[in-house]
Amino acid sequence: MIYRIVKEEQEISEKYSSLVNEAYKTLLEPLARGIYMLQLRGKDIPEKTEVDQEFLMKIMEKNEEVESAETEEEIMNLNEENKNKIQSLQKQLSTAFFEGDLKRVTKLLTQLKYYTSIDNQIQSVIRSKGIIR
Repeated sequence: MIYRIVKEEQEISEKYSSLVNEAYKTLLEPLARGIYMLQLRGKDIPEKTEVDQEFLMKIMEKNEEVESAETEEEIMNLNEENKNKIQSLQKQLSTAFFEGDLKRVTKLLTQLKYYTSIDNQIQSVIRSKGIIR
């Protein structure tokens, strides 16, 4: 009997631990946090969000810059530039949420998705080149 109660408590503990870890991860990552906050307002980012061509060209250029970066200085400059862009988008998102402008929130989250992808690419290059700072 006691064994069964302990096992049930252990299963409940594991379930809640998983939920807490997922919540922490969501709050920690700006994109996941923004998407979650949008969902709290009953909206989702559509699978096919329209993005203007100029923005897509900018993103393609950034991807090419990351792919062609060879020196530590080039990579770290791209890293800093991209982190600043992500911070700027976060501030704009905060304002848009505060103002209740969900259309703008969706647009900014879509842009944040692209810049987060570039960040992941940059971090991969940093790891592969063994850059430590």
